[in-house]
Amino acid sequence: MEKFKGFIIKSDYSFDRYPFILDSVILESLLEEIAHYKLPVEVYEVLRMAWNSRFWENKGFDGATAVKDKREPRLDAFLHDYMYRCGYYGYKSDVIYRELMILTGYKKFKSYRRFGVIRITAPYFLLRHSLKDNIQKIPYEIDELYYTLRKT
Repeated sequence: MEKFKGFIIKSDYSFDRYPFILDSVILESLLEEIAHYKLPVEVYEVLRMAWNSRFWENKGFDGATAVKDKREPRLDAFLHDYMYRCGYYGYKSDVIYRELMILTGYKKFKSYRRFGVIRITAPYFLLRHSLKDNIQKIPYEIDELYYTLRKT
């Protein structure tokens, strides 16, 4: 399992959203997306952090919440869910989502439209996260990804 070096795979099936897809297949798909689109190494680092957190096991994962994509699982939605559900909420997380959508094949118009909807609903999510005391300091790796994507 050299291709998964640095990634924890605890069980065969752990995603409620994909009950019949092995974790290793989901991870391989996300890694292939990074390779196919030649995404910056910072994306890989944040994916490793998100994957190893196993956030979906107790916080859930639903992909793109308001809209469903033809191609799933998607790296952009996975990382955005990770950042939101783990309390790394806010503008930087939303910009990362938008830029990853563009870098992985979405048209700019669609990416910016989704970004706009997310930003309009931001006060609701800020209140919700505040009430749950779930706003965390953004880790270095996510900051680095944000600044890298802003340069592209």
